[in-house]
Amino acid sequence: QGEIFVEYGLRMKDVAAAKGYEGFLIEVTNGASPGYFFTPESLAEGGYEVTLDRYVNMSEDTGDILVDTVLRLQKELND
Repeated sequence: QGEIFVEYGLRMKDVAAAKGYEGFLIEVTNGASPGYFFTPESLAEGGYEVTLDRYVNMSEDTGDILVDTVLRLQKELND
């Protein structure tokens, strides 16, 4: 659970569609832990989400790890 920045959801959608996979992303919001999956760009900009999650075990590569894992599992399910 956690809130995923839209850039990650769009990347999952684009890659999955290009490979012919179907699905949709569901996430928990509004106070759900562990917090935000922020982008490296948002880390550079700062702000609420990044400031909050720098203390909650998130790093700038957590979103990429999530996307890579979801796409690998999608591939396994479709092969």
